Amino acid sequence: MLESEKILSMEQKLHRKAIVAHLEKAAQAVKKVNSRAEISKLVISGDEKYKISKCLSCLEVQAVLFVGRHRRGKLYEYFVQSLEDYVFESMKIPVVRVLPEH
Repeated sequence: MLESEKILSMEQKLHRKAIVAHLEKAAQAVKKVNSRAEISKLVISGDEKYKISKCLSCLEVQAVLFVGRHRRGKLYEYFVQSLEDYVFESMKIPVVRVLPEH
């Protein structure tokens, strides 16, 4: 494995770990408000919309929290629908987007 791939892999692992920690904090906050709430945490990397839509529909999700970095360029967004837009428009599920601090 190239050194740059190792660095990228480590960065992705750290990013995923930060997301999991953030989701755990969010789950604890929800539990304080409603102790009977059922919370499922699912972290999916990539943009495989068919997998995400299947998971969300099977779980009967009522809202989605996206934790991610800044969006890609405007030209890319013009041709490719973002995942947040897909979930909101196609699946009719409310979406919240959070950008983690660096």
